Amino acid sequence: MPPKKLPKAPAKTRRRARVTRAVFVCGLCEEPETTTELVNGLCADCRAECLADSEDGAPHVVPGVVPDTFLAVPRRQAPAPVVDVTRYVDEIRRASGYAPKERG
Repeated sequence: MPPKKLPKAPAKTRRRARVTRAVFVCGLCEEPETTTELVNGLCADCRAECLADSEDGAPHVVPGVVPDTFLAVPRRQAPAPVVDVTRYVDEIRRASGYAPKERG
């Protein structure tokens, strides 16, 4: 059986597109920064609307604080308190009417 022919090499691919500029838009209404000023990713109208929606007039989002869902690694939490399991079991046994076990 003769060897199979290799498939033809693919034609040269076109050059990839090159990004030469970027335009930022409002996070809510997608208004481009070329027509309005963006402050922390929001235009003045959307920012005023967010402040009006809040009960106390404070923004829902605190600037500079990143929610835990957007962190690559979770924040360090305080370690759980150390519990003496044998003492806890003895308390449960006493509460249920059993005598605590003698440990030596």
